[in-house]
Amino acid sequence: MDRFLLRMEQLPGMAEPLQELLELVIETIGNIHGAQDAFFNRFENRVTALPPKGQIKISELELDYRGFPLRLYCMALNEELVILFNGGIKDAQTAQESSDVISAKLYEANGFAKRILQAIQTGEIVVHGRTLTDYAGRPDIYL
Repeated sequence: MDRFLLRMEQLPGMAEPLQELLELVIETIGNIHGAQDAFFNRFENRVTALPPKGQIKISELELDYRGFPLRLYCMALNEELVILFNGGIKDAQTAQESSDVISAKLYEANGFAKRILQAIQTGEIVVHGRTLTDYAGRPDIYL
């Protein structure tokens, strides 16, 4: 996520879409509605790309991100916890065709997601509501 933020902040024309995406992640999902399934409908193997595709409506909230230029890969573990990965600019029909080579970022995100899910299954990582810890309760996790 840090790499994504740093890159997008430096690119001309991406400040407004980045701010819009961060508002979705931090405020709409993080503080108001939680990680509801409706936000995570752009499936990319083990991860999901934000923003959601199409028009979605949750209570009074209506969102439409058609033609939105950014993709941020993530994995929702529950309604309180979303792991954010890298992302980029999607300027073609598919991630593989995009000039920002987001297919490499997608591949990387799926690799991390696979390792995280395996570690959860084996008990190396434990999910506690909004937090992840290692098997001994420590917050630092190394994959």
